[in-house]
Amino acid sequence: MKFWNSVKKYGAIPCATGVSTVAMCFPAFASDSEETGGTITDMLDIFSQLFAWILEEGATLLSWMLDKPILMISMGLFFCGAIIAFLMRIYHSV
Repeated sequence: MKFWNSVKKYGAIPCATGVSTVAMCFPAFASDSEETGGTITDMLDIFSQLFAWILEEGATLLSWMLDKPILMISMGLFFCGAIIAFLMRIYHSV
């Protein structure tokens, strides 16, 4: 409702000016590119590398937390919940 009211009041889509200003800053970089856009295989490769890094660093943090009982108790639930929420968000969006 607020969106429709602002369109009627100002005659334009809110934030369109900001988006167009930002978009007009980058054509020089986009037009000089000789390569085509990334493929789904490239994206999956990047995601796999990112996920492997997250698991590696998460294991390092978890091993550090397990050495300290008070941190294990206080942050253990939060850390495990963050990992589960991250995975559920990714796999439920596919």
